[in-house]
Amino acid sequence: MAMIACGPVLILFWFITAPASMAVQRIASGGNGGAFSRVVCDVTDWYESPMLYVCKVPALRRMSDSLADKWCDWLGAPETTP
Repeated sequence: MAMIACGPVLILFWFITAPASMAVQRIASGGNGGAFSRVVCDVTDWYESPMLYVCKVPALRRMSDSLADKWCDWLGAPETTP
């Protein structure tokens, strides 16, 4: 029973956290840069990449954009990438 519920829970977790990738990239790029920030940006790009297909549905795109804005506020990401 727990294995059956695990799939939808993981998908929901991904949908909520994937929009945070933009905020994390802005924070990583705002630091001193270097190899670590490049790795962080590459990993977050990989993690967020399925969102391109999910956002073809307008309602899901609006939800994702709203979550991305909230993540930027919560994490204190700069307005633009330096």
